[in-house]
Amino acid sequence: MNPTNVFAPLLRDARILALNNVLKSFAGAEAYLVGGAVRDAILKKPLPLEDMDVSVLGASAKAVAHAVQEAVPHTRLVVLDESWGIYRVVFLHEDKQSPPLFLDVVQVQGDDIKADLARRDLTVNALAVHTQSGELLDLYRSQADLNAGIIRVLSLDNLKDDPLRILRIFRFHATLNTVQTPSTIEIETLNWAKECLPYLHSVAKERMAVEWFKLLSAERAFPTIQIMADAGILEALFPPLKALKMVSPNTHHHLPLWEHSLELVNQAETIYPQLDAQTQEALTQPSSHGATEYGLVKMACLFHDIAKPHTWQVEANFRHRFLGHEKKGVDVLSPLLSEWKLSQAVKHRVSRLVEWHLYPCTFDEQSSEKSRLRFFRRMEADTPFLIVLALADTLSTRGHAFTPETLATAQADLLDLLHRYWQGKAQRQAPPLLDGQTIMQVLGIPPSPRVGELLAQLKDAHALGRIHTREEALDFIRQLQ
Repeated sequence: MNPTNVFAPLLRDARILALNNVLKSFAGAEAYLVGGAVRDAILKKPLPLEDMDVSVLGASAKAVAHAVQEAVPHTRLVVLDESWGIYRVVFLHEDKQSPPLFLDVVQVQGDDIKADLARRDLTVNALAVHTQSGELLDLYRSQADLNAGIIRVLSLDNLKDDPLRILRIFRFHATLNTVQTPSTIEIETLNWAKECLPYLHSVAKERMAVEWFKLLSAERAFPTIQIMADAGILEALFPPLKALKMVSPNTHHHLPLWEHSLELVNQAETIYPQLDAQTQEALTQPSSHGATEYGLVKMACLFHDIAKPHTWQVEANFRHRFLGHEKKGVDVLSPLLSEWKLSQAVKHRVSRLVEWHLYPCTFDEQSSEKSRLRFFRRMEADTPFLIVLALADTLSTRGHAFTPETLATAQADLLDLLHRYWQGKAQRQAPPLLDGQTIMQVLGIPPSPRVGELLAQLKDAHALGRIHTREEALDFIRQLQ
């Protein structure tokens, strides 16, 4: 592989051209593209890349970043970490419609670029490309590891220096995992991760949340989650999960509760190709903490039955019951979500999915249109995500009480519910055909609760497609008078 050819498109990026031009005014200064940009170029990710990181030596990163910002129109400077010398130049688009691009300018750590690379977390991230010559610096067979999908830390000391790197091991295992090149974690790296687990408690939860949700939002996170579960890392991150191991299989569940909860993540990812384009698009929308909505669904998959150990009863006929576990689950989950300092949007979404995960399974072909409408209105934007969770739960529940025919019917009912949600969304969100003032004038009635009742009935009829025009709405309320 000719490095210059591989990285030529990257080096023609406007951000790097601006940087190289500015460096001419700093005698002896050099810069290297490092980390994700180099990795993604080797993997032939589409350009332009949102983030580019450059390490500067022979000049102050702060001064270089300021010079780039002053030289390029439609840019602004953000100080990310003054103590570590990390500065972000934000490149804004003139149309103000396209998302901004970032150039993070960082001071080289250590005496030179080689010392800087030696301090990094994984070999796949210990690559550097000189911004002017295009020369690739690969000191740790990093490119070979990247092409083979091997996740390997540079050293145990680096892991101890920043224990967040424990989570980065698994995040990169998930995000670099492809059908063509399945990721593997080098055995010594996995052992070191387990050895360093006690250090993880010193890491700010906000930093951990970003790595965790990037992991969950990967296209195939389940293999990584399974490795973390087998290594005892998942329960170390989330201690309330440990209690799931107490609950045994039963007539409904062919798997113990721990394995059932893991299997939900697998099923949520497996069913993705069966979902309609609107649901797929909704799942891939970004949330916060580096998550997509899909990542939040997978989080809810892991925690949907978190309160079952607290509500477990075995009756005389050996029937297992978990009365109210879905509501209790929010109480068990809430302190954990707060401890991880998650945004209100994330806490709201995950909690709602856990609380209502049984709701979609109450519908079948005999359900009334009104009951479905109540469901859609109650769950609002959470609806498609809740149905995906319910689908994953259904497909992970294969106890002998469920025949293949029963499972197939349940799956079909849920997919039909999802179809109806999207089919009627525009109608449900349409503006009202009449207002209260018009109803009072037409019917000759004073302000009263009756006006509100008529408005509600009119709204339902409109949402259900029974009326479509103002004239039909007027006829409708006259009949109700």
